[in-house]
Order: sequence, then C-alpha cells, then structure tokens
Amino acid sequence: MRRNFRFLFSLLLTAAFVWLLHTQHKVGDSTIPPLGAFFSPFSGFWKNAEPASGFLPKDLTLPGLKGKVEVVYDDVLVPHIFAENMEDAMRVQGYVTAQHRLWQMDIATRKAAGRLSEVLGERTLNIDRMTRRKGMVFAAENNILGWKKSPEGMQLLEAYTQGVNAYIAQLAPADYPIEFKLLNYAPEPWSILKSALIVEAMAETLSSGENDLASSNALAQFGRDTFNYLYPEWNSKQQPIIPDTGQWKDWKIQLPPATPPASLSSAIFPEPASELTSAEIPDDYIVGSNNWALSGANTASGHPLLCNDPHLNLTLPSIWFQIQIHTPGQNSYGVSLQGIPGIIIGYNEDLAWGVTNVGHDVSDWYKLQWTNPERTKYSLDGEIREVQKRIEEIKIKGKPSLIDTVRYTVWGPVVYDYDREHPLRDCALRWGSHDQPDPGALNLTTFLLTGKNYDEYRKALAGYDSPAQNFVFATRTGDIAITVQGRFPVRAPEQGRFVQDGSRWANAWA
Repeated sequence: MRRNFRFLFSLLLTAAFVWLLHTQHKVGDSTIPPLGAFFSPFSGFWKNAEPASGFLPKDLTLPGLKGKVEVVYDDVLVPHIFAENMEDAMRVQGYVTAQHRLWQMDIATRKAAGRLSEVLGERTLNIDRMTRRKGMVFAAENNILGWKKSPEGMQLLEAYTQGVNAYIAQLAPADYPIEFKLLNYAPEPWSILKSALIVEAMAETLSSGENDLASSNALAQFGRDTFNYLYPEWNSKQQPIIPDTGQWKDWKIQLPPATPPASLSSAIFPEPASELTSAEIPDDYIVGSNNWALSGANTASGHPLLCNDPHLNLTLPSIWFQIQIHTPGQNSYGVSLQGIPGIIIGYNEDLAWGVTNVGHDVSDWYKLQWTNPERTKYSLDGEIREVQKRIEEIKIKGKPSLIDTVRYTVWGPVVYDYDREHPLRDCALRWGSHDQPDPGALNLTTFLLTGKNYDEYRKALAGYDSPAQNFVFATRTGDIAITVQGRFPVRAPEQGRFVQDGSRWANAWA
C-alpha cells in the first residue's frame, strides 16, 4: 500500500512538474513563457546564440533568384550584397533583414495595424483601438492601390517580400528569434500590406502632428488679439534655409474651386469651432532633425560635404539597418528601414543623399453636424450624407475579441466617437496620409541607388508624398541641393489652424 502511494505521489508530482514546464504562467503583470520549452537545450533560448560559422554562406540560394548572389558580412556584421540584378538584390535584402530583424518587423507592423493585443494581451487594447480608429490600416491599403500603378516598383517590393518569407519558411520553432519564444507565438508570413504599414508607422511619427483643438480653445479663451500675439503664424526673426534673393516674389497660387470627393480619400476646409470644451492636451513631442550640404568651395578638400542627422526614437535594435547593395548598374551603401526595400539614407559612387523630417501639418479636424440620433448621417452643404462603417475586430490574447465600429465620412474617420467626454467626439480626421499615393512614391528608395546626377535625383523624388522629407543631395562633380518633397494641403489663410466646420464644403482642401 505504501509503495502504491509513493508511486502515485511521484506520478502526480511528475505530471504537475511537466504541466508547470509546458504552460504559460502569469507573474504579477507579466506573462512568462512555458519554461520547459524556453530552457530546452534543443529548442530553447540556447539556440539563439550567434552561430560559430557565421550567418550565411557566401553564395546564397533562394527560390526565385535569377542569377548568382553573394553576401559578405564585415567585422561589425554589416551585410554586403553582390547581385547580378536589382530584383535579386532586393530579394536577398529581404532575407538578410528578416534574419536579423524579424521580430522588430513583426512587432512594428502589429503596432501599426492595431494588433499588439493578439500577443501582448489587454494591456495594449487602448493602443490597438486608437490605431485602428486613426485609419492606419485604411491608409496602408490605399498605399497599395497607388503602388500597384508602378509595375517596376511592385516587382522589387514583391521580390523583397519573397525574400523575407523565404527566411521565415525555413525556420523551425527552435530557430525562432528569442522574442517570439519569450512571448510564445510564431512569426507570420510577410506581405506587401506589412511594408505599407511600416510606411504608415513612419507617417504617424513624422506627419500626424496638429494643434487644432488647443488652438481653438486658446482662441476662445484669449480672444483674437492676444492669441495672435502669443501664437504668431510667422516669426520675423526666422529665415529660410535657402536664402530669399527674390526668386519667389512672382509666385502666385491659384486655388481651384472645391468639388466634393468621390471617395473617402478626398478632402475638405472650415472655420474655428470655439465652443469646444477644454481637455487635458499632452505636450507635443517634437521630432526634430537636421541635414546640410556644403559645396566644394567651402570645404578644405574642395569636394562637397553632406551630413544627415535624423532624430528618430532611440530603440533597440535601431530603427536603421546598415547595408551595401551592389549590382552591375550601381554600388550603394547606407541604412534601410526594416520592411522597406532599398536604402533610405546613403551614397553610391556618384552621389550622396539624406532625409530629415519636414514636420508640416497635414491633418485637420472637422466638426460634424449630425442629422440623426444614431450619428450615422451628417449634413454637408445642406445635403444628408451617410457614414461608411468599418468593422474592426481586435483580438486579445486570453480574452474575447473586441468588436469596434469606426465611422468614415468624406473627411475621414470619426476617431473619438466612442468617448462621450472627448471634445473631438463629433469630429472627423482629415489626414493626408490616408490618401492614395502617387505611383512614384514606391520607386524612391531604389531609384536613388542608381542616380548619378542632379536630374536623376529629382526624377527619383518625383511622386514621393508622405511623410514629407527634406532631401539633401551632393555629387562627386560638385552639385549640392536640398528639396522639400511631399504632398501638402493647399489651404486658405488659417484653414487647418483650428477645428473647422465640417458641414461646409467650402472648407475643403483645394
């Protein structure tokens, strides 16, 4: 009897221990992964050590390659890609970027898509909800519609996507990056939509700032004279970076008559809504950057000098990924963004380029005039318009999904209508990044690689729209330039400075 008891006790203890090792547990506010799998010498974190043999064979074979590709890592682990054509180079760029940054790519797109709660639980629910209500996925989907009009650009983006997925496809669970093991989930296949979400994440960081509500409240509180004194639109002490020698004195802008939009992607303009209640408004986080170029006439060497300093958030790993891309037509070196093919900031054998943020206000709030208690219809120039509803399912780890309905108007999404106390509850967001981009926007990071002179630099920039950037440029032959490149709303005086009347089409962007 005693022997049977010992056996049963040992069996139960062993079963409990096995269950403990293979179950995810909550400790305080944190969740720890199944410890058995995490500490396993065969599939656990030990497998994430840097391989003694290096990261890649010199000759890389991937599905879809049209020629020979060689990848060489230098002593600081920067990959140097040598390919026989640009499509192969982009495919391998996707592969090596995923090899080092797969979890960063995954979590960045989850943040932009409002999908953090799927792997992090309800603590990120409010972030996910607000991301979807701002229309981030809607904007990314519109990006793809524009990009598809550029077959050459889409071909390179598809090659990059296939390279990322080639890396993911050969991963066994033991090979997953350690972050996936800590959070106990598996990587998903990459997609062109995920690349579009990376673009929109940058747009949210760099071009979603506005002070419409704060300015409206300040105007109502202080009156026009005091407001203008405290917040002048133009500081007489400021000077443009490019000296004003009178070259713009004859410029005139002719505003076209506003016409209603055919789809959600179109825009609008109004006047102050001073009746809005006050609310606690957090201080803006100003994302600053600087870049410049000197001609050879101003350097000791006699050659141009270009410097670029983008002030993006400090992250680990870095937002940037160093890389060299060499093909028969070009040889470029610089930094890329995870999820985007090509090089964002860098140089080739003929020219150098850099980007910093413009920071222009390209988002406006429009106060709606609802015409029914359900808030599904609104008035525009006396005509009744109906909202378009977008159903958002936010999956939450360990919990039932949250189903949220976002109302879209001609101006854009009604972001805060779920919050009865929010002063922008009855307002729709008009954000330039929601618009379908010019097809040329997709070609920027690859066209710059092959550029040789000023004309080709300008051609590469054509069509790029969001987030607007200061592109600085220099060539071996001595040319320098800076270009503010982006799509900006054409507004009448003070349009977009305050919350505007969304019942009048006269307030639309021209």
